[in-house]
Amino acid sequence: MKKFVIIPNRQKDPDYAVTLQTIRVLRQSDTTVYVERQHEDLIPHGVTLYDESHFPPDAELILVLGGDGSILDAAHTAIRHDLPVLGINMGRLGYLAEVSPNELSRLSALFSDTYDLRERMTLDVTLIRKTGERTSLYKHALNDVVVSHGQIARLADLELCEGGKKALTYRADGLIVSTPCGSTAYSLSAGGPIVDTSLKALCVTPICPHSFFSRSILFSPDSVLSVRNVCRSEDETAIVSIDGRDSAILHVGDKVELRRSAQTFKMLSLEDKALLDIIEQKMRMAALKM
Repeated sequence: MKKFVIIPNRQKDPDYAVTLQTIRVLRQSDTTVYVERQHEDLIPHGVTLYDESHFPPDAELILVLGGDGSILDAAHTAIRHDLPVLGINMGRLGYLAEVSPNELSRLSALFSDTYDLRERMTLDVTLIRKTGERTSLYKHALNDVVVSHGQIARLADLELCEGGKKALTYRADGLIVSTPCGSTAYSLSAGGPIVDTSLKALCVTPICPHSFFSRSILFSPDSVLSVRNVCRSEDETAIVSIDGRDSAILHVGDKVELRRSAQTFKMLSLEDKALLDIIEQKMRMAALKM
């Protein structure tokens, strides 16, 4: 690889210290490093600027500085341009970010192409009003889709369907539909299983269900799932949150439909670590930061 796009994080790296160190490692070889024009302070350090509307057509990799949230923000751009992402972890745990700031020398492996490319399943999300009107809410959700009462501490009545057939009705704070990649995010906090990312599946986990049944359910990756607002009062709305960001309102009778996207999210890995090794490492980091 010779052409890199870096997405700095001014919030977590305000003086560009880690960004500059990353650039220095990448510039050891005959490479081109691109940054968006808003980071023009980096010009003296050998970068090439680009405008958001003119993404570098020859780019081979996007390096994202930050935590998992920063990678989620960059995912849409990466998928649109069919580019892999490598995360430099400046967040807390960073399940998606592989390289720590004190490990930047490992980036030299990019020059000899000694890395693995791994594909992550994504979801397409469609809002279906009770009138039948359909609106595409989001393409390529990477982690999860959550249907809940939002900030209101109130139970919601939600109907889960698979392939158009009713599966279960939940009275709960909400439902999480996650990809394997998202199984270590909100779903894990809600008691859901950790799903190996090499698997393809949809995981449904209830949030604080008012029921004796509180188990997660794994569905086939080819399943078409929907979650409908079936609250008894017509004025009770639910909120759809996608990867913790985009949202829409579900009125009674409305539903959100989820299916596997035809496109995947590509992540670059510099090491061959088993799932249990990654979990142990991240849990150790979490314990140290408590």
